[in-house]
Amino acid sequence: MVYDIDLSAGASRHHEAQTNLDSARKELRTAKENVTAANNTIAGYTLRQSTRAKRRDDLQEKLRDMTKKLDTITAKARVFRAMERDFESYNKAVK
Repeated sequence: MVYDIDLSAGASRHHEAQTNLDSARKELRTAKENVTAANNTIAGYTLRQSTRAKRRDDLQEKLRDMTKKLDTITAKARVFRAMERDFESYNKAVK
């Protein structure tokens, strides 16, 4: 009879341990799924960030090119205005 009580208590503890193990495995599986989802989210944001950084770099390069063109055109306009100003009296004299 004492052995039956010990077996019953042991079986009860075994069942409780098995239940705890199953619960822990389920929580682990859920945690792994959450980690995978978080990693996918991070990868998505990283891709968006790198795409935006490339676009920013491309736009900065385009801005530099346009600034160079503007400077060139501005310099030419300045030269033409100076030529026009300097030769203005010459044109009147020829007429």
